[in-house]
This record gives sequence, structure tokens and C-alpha cells, in this order.
Amino acid sequence: MPRKHALQLQGDGSSVITFGYGGSGTGSQDAFMIQGQGDSTKLRLLNDGSLGLATPDPQARLHVQTKELSINASALENDEIIVEGQDAVLGLHSKAQGSWASAIAMKEFSGGLVVDYLGHRP
Repeated sequence: MPRKHALQLQGDGSSVITFGYGGSGTGSQDAFMIQGQGDSTKLRLLNDGSLGLATPDPQARLHVQTKELSINASALENDEIIVEGQDAVLGLHSKAQGSWASAIAMKEFSGGLVVDYLGHRP
């Protein structure tokens, strides 16, 4: 069954916004997609909730691509966020008044309790 479009908006022939559903053809996994010149993907939301920014094939829940690195899917180890680029930088910015400043907290839970925090047992 070909791709079904609930709505497709096309500009000057170089930009397309698609809201879609169902089917089994090209793009059938898309819930929402924005394309730019030359069919370059600007934003792609898949039916499974994965969101890709500047990537036609998001490999995680959030996949941001500034440069194609041809990452092998088997190397991702269930990543939920991927930042792919020449120099992949994740910026965390906060106000001086905050109690945590900018931080990444890495915790592992079991039974609702923290069992591992940055590699150390609590």
C-alpha cells in the first residue's frame, strides 16, 4: 500500500512539510517530516516517537546530526540520545542562582532505588 498523506504542504518546489500515516511505501514510518532543498531532511518524527534533526534515519529517541559519520547501528548500544558531528558538543547552560549549575546525573535504578551513581555504589 502506498504512503498515505493526511496533509502535505509544498512551497516553491524545494521545501516540503508532510503529516502522514500508514501505508508501506517510502516514508510510511513518518508521523511528521520537514524537507528542504534537494529532499534534505530537516526534521523527521517517526511513528515510534524517534526524532531526527538533520538526519533522514534517526537511530535513537533523539538523533541530532551536524555531519554524517556513518555510525554502524550495532555500535550504538541502545543509545537514547545521539549527537553526531565533526565535533559533537552537548551544551548545558544554567543560571548562577541554581543549586546544581549544569550537570549530567548518571544513575541506575532497581526497585525504585538508586543502585549505581557515576560508577559508585551509594
